[in-house]
Amino acid sequence: MDALPEGPNMNAANSANDPGSWAATDSAAVATAPAATVACAEYLLDVRHADDAAFALVAPLFVGLDPASVPPDLELARAALIHVVSSAEGHDDSTDVAWAVYAHTTHVRMLGTDHRRTRRAATTLAEVYETRAEADLASFERAAEVYRQLVSTCARAGSEAETVEARMGRAICLHAGGRCGDAINLMDQMWRNWIRTPDASPSRGAEIAGAYSAMLRQCHRVDEAIGIEVEALGLLIGVSGPAQLLFDIADRAPALQAHVHVPSAVRSASLNCLLKLHRVW
Repeated sequence: MDALPEGPNMNAANSANDPGSWAATDSAAVATAPAATVACAEYLLDVRHADDAAFALVAPLFVGLDPASVPPDLELARAALIHVVSSAEGHDDSTDVAWAVYAHTTHVRMLGTDHRRTRRAATTLAEVYETRAEADLASFERAAEVYRQLVSTCARAGSEAETVEARMGRAICLHAGGRCGDAINLMDQMWRNWIRTPDASPSRGAEIAGAYSAMLRQCHRVDEAIGIEVEALGLLIGVSGPAQLLFDIADRAPALQAHVHVPSAVRSASLNCLLKLHRVW
């Protein structure tokens, strides 16, 4: 995130010590000062974790707007990245994909593909596709394609952590969309790369091994899953609690909906929930 907003408005909000007060901004003021509004909303979301206040603050910017006809505007695109992940009561999610596409396209056009804000916009777009995938499984394929492009972008930017996250996201979406073989091959590559990397992060290794194992189990390849778990425990047992590390999957992981193999009742289970079912330690 860029430098946090400073000045009288920020100080006033801080002195009030009430994140919710930010959401009380008059809609007319919001319309005339989108840059300040967006900066405040980003601060609320990213620093104070006051999600509801951030959602409420940007909501007036989208009243009466059609993402298909709005010209590129970077401030509106930044606001859209907050708007599309809103969980506020009454939020209309029917336009989330369109606004996420608008935000990503605008960032690409105005900042370039490799800019860190554009990478964030791409990640948000993929996550919105994942959210929609419960009703439209083809959205998993769209999310996987966004992640595929993001892998190359993050690699060019030299961000190893983001590159791994994008690969993980792609693998999970491929698996959830039914391309299990491709997903498992990708996870195997990630796991072998982690093993070969000197001083690799143990928590990252646990995340990769946990997702890899879960995919194998979903595809009834239990013996292979156990092999990965045993291998991971051997590498991680001296670092921290093996069960905790092995299944320390990030909260951002989308649903692992191996719909080809499991009843529909299980399709909405999150990756975390699926992994908990398979804890044997």
